[in-house]
Amino acid sequence: MSRSLLSLVLFLFSSVISFAQKKVQWTADLVIDEQSFQDTPPNLAEDQVQEMSFQTTYDFAYQMTNAQFMFTKNFNKYVEAYYLPTMSWIEEGDEKLTSELLLLANLQFDMSELFARKFRKELYERKKLGSAANFYDLAHAEVSNEYSKLNAEINSQLRISNDWSSTISDYSKKINSEINELYEYCKTCKPVKKKKRK
Repeated sequence: MSRSLLSLVLFLFSSVISFAQKKVQWTADLVIDEQSFQDTPPNLAEDQVQEMSFQTTYDFAYQMTNAQFMFTKNFNKYVEAYYLPTMSWIEEGDEKLTSELLLLANLQFDMSELFARKFRKELYERKKLGSAANFYDLAHAEVSNEYSKLNAEINSQLRISNDWSSTISDYSKKINSEINELYEYCKTCKPVKKKKRK
């Protein structure tokens, strides 16, 4: 794999949380393209390496009274997957490489939504009537750990891949399949309560 491609992994697999920045939330039909990057690339060394920085993440925040919290079971709407266009940049360069970078950005954005749904599912299953306000801590740690492992796996596979487009496509299919399986945990969805066995 070319040196240009190898240098991009660390830029891609980074997440930031910035409440002062414009957020673009994930939707199934949103495609990341060159216009999605609104920040100006920094003045990097002229080493003939085309680089990018796509800032995407998911976060969780809520504000409610103690009574509201006690009786709230569904926290789906309080978990957001988004990217920050004004903090994302991409350098101009080779058309093929640019296309691969955009595929990577779309993959990372879908990963943010997948793990947002995994986190929503954990919140729904763990939240009880008497749960403490920090009931989500363990769920967050477990989901974040799983997220990091998948990042590392993709990173490793891209380092040895001779065909980034194919590798990314394979992961994209898997991730989108998992997103669809977690359909009850989209931001605006209401999970169906499981009936208790008699």
